Order: sequence, then C-alpha cells, then structure tokens
Amino acid sequence: MGLDKTTIATICSGYSIIGALFMLWVGLMLAYQPFFIQGLDDVTGVEGKKTAFKTMYLFLAILLTSIGYLAYDKERIRREAAYEAVDNFDIMLPRGMTDYAVREIELT
Repeated sequence: MGLDKTTIATICSGYSIIGALFMLWVGLMLAYQPFFIQGLDDVTGVEGKKTAFKTMYLFLAILLTSIGYLAYDKERIRREAAYEAVDNFDIMLPRGMTDYAVREIELT
C-alpha cells in the first residue's frame, strides 16, 4: 500500500509551507524578542535566528522541489494523453493502403 510520487510531493509541499512559516515566526521571534524564549544560551538570539532562517530556506527548497515535480508530472500526463489521442486517431488512408508502416523489401 505505497503512495505514488505525486501524493508524496503533495504531502511534502504542504508540510514545507507549514514548516517554512513556523520557522519564519521562530526566526522573527529570535530576532526581535529573544527575551520571551526561555532556555536560550545566547540572550541576543543571534545563533538561533541564523539556524531558524537556514531551516526555513531548507523548507522552501523542499517546497520548490515538490512544486517542480508536480508541474513535471502534470505535463507528463498531458503529453501521454496527447500521444494516446494521436495513436487512437483513425487516419484516412489512400485506397489500397492498410497502414503507414514501412516494410523492408529485399532487392534481388
């Protein structure tokens, strides 16, 4: 019962949006009001702010990768449907021809 790649990319994109917004909030809290967060070794919150923003950038990279895969997959499905429509199209052939296949002829 595995998930397909499109479902995984959709889940990852949703998770990344939430994670990036949360890390943005944490980074802003550490930048402007670090005294409200207990347990910080650095009272200014500089190191924590850098780490929070780096993590936010990683979430955004995962988001862009997921969106890129979803766009690629949508285009792949559209392309396959177009090829299938062309393959199933009943072409009007000239009289006496059954298909457009080229056959090898042995010359003697």
